[in-house]
Formats: sequence, structure tokens, C-alpha cells
Amino acid sequence: MNTVLAIMGVATAVALLVIALGEKHEKLGRWKWHLAVFVEGVAVLLSIYASIATESDSPATKHNLESAHDSISRQLENLRGLILSGDSARARELAEQVLDKQLMRTALDTGLVQIGLGKYEIAITHLEYASRAAKDDSGRAIVMTVQSVAWGLLAEELIQRDLLDSAKVLYRQVLDYCDGVLELRRDDHETWNNRGNAQSRLGLYDSAKASYDSALYYKPDFREAWRNKALSLSYGGDLVAASASCDSAMKYSLTEDHFYLMTLLFQEWLHDSIAASTQ
Repeated sequence: MNTVLAIMGVATAVALLVIALGEKHEKLGRWKWHLAVFVEGVAVLLSIYASIATESDSPATKHNLESAHDSISRQLENLRGLILSGDSARARELAEQVLDKQLMRTALDTGLVQIGLGKYEIAITHLEYASRAAKDDSGRAIVMTVQSVAWGLLAEELIQRDLLDSAKVLYRQVLDYCDGVLELRRDDHETWNNRGNAQSRLGLYDSAKASYDSALYYKPDFREAWRNKALSLSYGGDLVAASASCDSAMKYSLTEDHFYLMTLLFQEWLHDSIAASTQ
């Protein structure tokens, strides 16, 4: 929240500068298992993408945000120099560029807060504002990443309300956003994973497997992708391959956290199901 307030403060200051220049601007029970995975999935997605507004575990995302911050800082310093030197024409032009970036970050952070509050439709509205304000590929990629998450969470909410057809429409939107990100950042393992999740929900299990494989190509120890791949394979009926993928997820779970316990439960269900099918 402090980050949001700080960015809003900077955006306001820049806006005032512009105005001053004269410019305005299942074993468990299948349904219980799915619900548990959904709840955990929400937590995982939020932990990954809420970090976009602060510090990210993803080196690529963190690098992009740090670069954007450094760029804005340099531009603000240049803007100060132009104003003091009386070069109003160039100051106006640079002020518009800085304002666009600050407005994008403010809208993005507000969208993240709304996602955290579970207000996905409101979040989507703010993220659309952020998308319009994003002027470079790095900004567009970051915004589309969060948009894919917001639409995916809204789709999951519709599934819980048995609105399956409506949810499928939203999952196709998720795929569009994921494809947009991957055009700009082919090595974004988190987006490949999110893409696989949407494809799995649409019943496109072969395509989902390919997406998870891409995520794991770029990050072999990505345990969420291993576990999500196992889930998708189990939905498609390949329990043996699902069990192998689940074993890999367990291998990269070094601590007995919630992910580890949930994956262990799924692994036991897979083993029991395979054993029952061979009897």
C-alpha cells in the first residue's frame, strides 16, 4: 500500500509540473480436491503477481521493474533540468512521457490491490487503464501478465458458481493476454504456466502439456508448473504420467509448506488410483 501511495504522490507531482507548464493532461472427494487446489492456486498467483508492485522473485520481472524505475528517475532529473533552464517545449514533451509511466504504474498497483481484495472486475477496469498508459514493450508485458491473472481468477470464480460457459470465454481471454506477453518475453516461465492452466481449464490437455513443458524448459525447478502439469495430465486420464510429474514437483519442494502437503495428498491419490486401475 505504501508503494501505491508513493507512486500516486509522484504522479501528482508530475501532473502539477505539467499544469505549471500549461499542459493538462477426489480420495479426498474430487470436488474438495479441486476446491483446495483452487484456493491454493489463488494464493500462489497473488504471491507471484502482487510482487510485481514491490519485489519479485522472478529475475526477469524484477529487472524490468528496476529498469523502469531507473528510467523514470533519470527522466525526472532531466525534467527538472529542462524546467530550470527554461526549455519549456522539451520539458512538456518529457513531462508527458513521465506522466504516462506514472499513470501506468498507479493503475497497475491499484489493479493489484483490487485483486488482493477479490474484486476482480474492478481490477480488470484499472488494468485496462494501465494498458492504455503503457507505451513500451516492458510496460505492456507487465500489465498483460497481471491482466491474464485477473481474468483467470474471475474465471475460477465463475466455475465455483457453475457458470462454465462464461468461464470458458474468460479463459480464452487469458490465452490472448498470455500470447501477448510471450510475443514480448518468450522466456517468461510464469506466463507459460498460466497459459497451461487456462488451456487445461478449456480441456486442451495436449496444448496445456506443451505450455507447462515450455515453462519447465525455462525454469526446470518450477514446482508449480510440475504440479499443474500433473493435474492437467490427470484430467486427461494419463495417471501414470501425472504421477511422474507430481514426483518431480515433490522433488523441488524442499520444505513442508502448504504446497508440499497439498502435492503429497495429490500424489497419494494418484498412486491409489493407479493401483486400483491395475487390479
